[in-house]
Amino acid sequence: MRALSLFALSITFLLSGCAIESDRPLSSPRYAERDQRLEGLWRAKVGKDAIYFYIAYGPDGHGSILSFGRDKDGMGTMSWNFFVTRSAWHAYLNMTSLVSVDRGHIHQGPSKTYMFLEYRFSWRGQLVASLVGGEVFSKAIKEGKLHGKTDLFTTSISHETSERVLGFIEAAKPEDVFMKPWVATKIGGP
Repeated sequence: MRALSLFALSITFLLSGCAIESDRPLSSPRYAERDQRLEGLWRAKVGKDAIYFYIAYGPDGHGSILSFGRDKDGMGTMSWNFFVTRSAWHAYLNMTSLVSVDRGHIHQGPSKTYMFLEYRFSWRGQLVASLVGGEVFSKAIKEGKLHGKTDLFTTSISHETSERVLGFIEAAKPEDVFMKPWVATKIGGP
């Protein structure tokens, strides 16, 4: 099985293109809560391809996601560690990649930055998820409202408290901070 195929690269860009990353999560991992609805095997359609991912929890409300799929070049996988942050209005996954791609180089081991995925469940039990990102973050950095930097694909927030970043996301219009949602259907597990 190949560690990084076209499938995995497309997942990486799906999760990082126009996304934000932060050196801090949206809340302390100490207070992580388990969301049992996430556990199991899921299938999402991305274009013509189906992507599968398995979500499992370990101790203390921390979980892992293993994503896998097949493209014309073969099978590919990606994995993340995560924990859930809940606000009054939204639930988020604080995700760290276990393999990172930086300037074309593949690095094994946990990433030192977090990506955020807002999620909810449809009335049919489907997982509806949106990557947190968008122009509003790069604009806030340029205007000095947030500390960080912006490059071609990613806006990096640094030296901000978890509360400040979460507050910025929650105060913004959802359409400005939540990217196009994707939908996954549970096909196995608890």
